[in-house]
Amino acid sequence: MEQCNKIIEILKNNNLSISGAESITGGLISSELVKVSGASDVFRGTLVSYQSSVKINTLKVDSELIDKYTPVSIAVLSSMLDGAKNLFDTDIVYAITGSAGPTSYDGIPVGLVYYGVSYKNHQYLHKKVYTGPRCDIIKEAKNDLIDLILEIIIK
Repeated sequence: MEQCNKIIEILKNNNLSISGAESITGGLISSELVKVSGASDVFRGTLVSYQSSVKINTLKVDSELIDKYTPVSIAVLSSMLDGAKNLFDTDIVYAITGSAGPTSYDGIPVGLVYYGVSYKNHQYLHKKVYTGPRCDIIKEAKNDLIDLILEIIIK
């Protein structure tokens, strides 16, 4: 993926590090990043926090946030970014949470995804509703987050 090559190159040239917390994508973003030669110079890791218990116990997402807003929410996304930042201590952190279906869960509509990036003490948070089969939703969300990472580090 051309965007990942650019991301790794920019991070290396600017001596920046990156890490993430992935839920709906199950590690696909980190998988794309590590396909690039030299990724080990800048990529520290990702936590796949597919279940709420992992978000709570490892990323330190407050269970009350999950109870109040559901795991697929802007509040939980923001907390995932904070948790990954604390866990990996990197310059740039990405996170993503969502519902890929095929059926709705806890009233969360299929295709609802929150994704974001934390960089220079600012969080860039996005919400998008995707349509289509489960695999397409996951793939499109992965691509959108990779595009966002690149957009932010180019600025």
